[in-house]
Amino acid sequence: MRSMFKSIGIVFRHELQDFLRDKSTLKSMLILLCFMPILFSYIIGNVEGLVKGVREKDKRVGYIESEAVSRIIPFLQQQGMEAVKVSGKSKEIFKEHKLDVLLSERERDELDSPDAHSVSIELWTSGTNDKVLAGARQIAGLIKSYSLSVGKRQLILRGVAPVLIEPIELEMKTISADDSAGFAALDLLVSIFGMALFYSTLHLAVDATAGERERQTLESLFYTAAPRSAFVFGKWLVVTSMIFLAVWLVGTIFWALGEYSIFQRLLGRTETFAYSKVLYGLLLFFPLFPMVAAMQIMIGSLCSSVKQAQAFNGISGILSLPLSFLLFVEQVKQLAWVPIFGQGLAYRSLLHGEDFDWQALLVTEAITLG
Repeated sequence: MRSMFKSIGIVFRHELQDFLRDKSTLKSMLILLCFMPILFSYIIGNVEGLVKGVREKDKRVGYIESEAVSRIIPFLQQQGMEAVKVSGKSKEIFKEHKLDVLLSERERDELDSPDAHSVSIELWTSGTNDKVLAGARQIAGLIKSYSLSVGKRQLILRGVAPVLIEPIELEMKTISADDSAGFAALDLLVSIFGMALFYSTLHLAVDATAGERERQTLESLFYTAAPRSAFVFGKWLVVTSMIFLAVWLVGTIFWALGEYSIFQRLLGRTETFAYSKVLYGLLLFFPLFPMVAAMQIMIGSLCSSVKQAQAFNGISGILSLPLSFLLFVEQVKQLAWVPIFGQGLAYRSLLHGEDFDWQALLVTEAITLG
């Protein structure tokens, strides 16, 4: 047994030295590991900028002139809205004036309140998609707040305490220990882990198997008394170690890009998270490291050429896709018992401060190791 471990150590050292000498493989691996978090951080910063731009863009409010609507327009203009007087309601008018919404006063009928202070305002939109409705909801909220302030003022003039108009005061709080991290940053962290897990050591695994077979560089090791299993375990340990290092590296870079102001200014990203969440990810995904390494070594050993091994290992990277679409499958509880899905769903819940099924996680970890 002692000689077996010694033989594995010799193979491990040989493979590690060979990997460090191979500048092209090392360079491609480092470029991939550095490029992924930078690209994802840029995407987050871009999305943040677009969302902020849509929110802060001056809304164009069309209105059909009436006494009630004319009282609201100055308030909306104070809130940064651009008011445009129009003559009617039609899609052509929305397109011509580039309106977000259109306000008009509804004519009274016998079902309306006889109170002269009460008016009915209609808010028209040009469509029902999320982008259109988001602007409409914002303007509707402003009109409701204006209506509430007018109602309070009328109560004060009548000698009534304005607090009566809001008998219930609502304050939103959360018991979650989650920090200020954004939704996008946390979900992309899971995706980055998945991509690093399957693609970071692809060239290394191929080079250590099919590559050495084509170059015939195993002769020096054959002179040792190491059994065949030592060759397999030595190569497997090298690939497993590099996967662990790669996942840690991309997680650390992704965290640093959101943590330090110099990167925030360059990439436009402001979302961040605690570094401990990177360490939690390493712990939860740890059983996947030897599994992926074994799969890549097996593919490289069974393929007849380097190109074939690269193609099949590249295809095997499709297994990382579930980690990019966890948002759409989180309601399917049975997937929590499936390897890759189970670790990904548990990690996503942990990142967002939610509870997850510990029993399902332990089962998936055991299946993965098995």
